[in-house]
Amino acid sequence: MPFAWCIREGRARLDPGDPAAPGHHRVFSYVERGFYGRQVAHLLTLFPRKQCLFLRSEDLRDAPDAALQQICSFLDQVPPGRIIPRFVHLARERDYGSQFTPDDARLLSQLYASDIGQFSDMTGIDATAWTRNWTLRG
Repeated sequence: MPFAWCIREGRARLDPGDPAAPGHHRVFSYVERGFYGRQVAHLLTLFPRKQCLFLRSEDLRDAPDAALQQICSFLDQVPPGRIIPRFVHLARERDYGSQFTPDDARLLSQLYASDIGQFSDMTGIDATAWTRNWTLRG
C-alpha cells in the first residue's frame, strides 16, 4: 500500500489490545513503532532510571570509541581496546512507489510532537531534529 495510506488508514489494521497477543499485526505498526517516548515510559515502569542508559545510534556510528567508553563507564567496566565499527543492517535503496509528501511530514510531526518531548525529557537526548528535517524536505 502507498505510504500515505499506511500512516493514515493503515493504522486501523492494528488490534488495539495487547501487542504480544496473537493478531496484533505488529507488521502494520508503521506509526506506532515511532512513539519512542511511550516505549521509554513503559521501560521505566520495569526498571529504575539509574539502570538505563540511552544513547543515540548516530553517536555509536560516528564515535564508537566514545560511545563504548560511555557504555563501559555506565556498567563500571574497563573498556576494551579500540573497536572497529561494523555496519550490519544498513538499509538498501528501494522504490516503494510513493513519495514522502509535505502532508505526510505535517501529519507525522503533529502525531509525534508530544511523544518526542516526552522522550527527550526522560532520556536527556535532544530529539528536536527528528522531524525538523522532514519539513525541510517536504
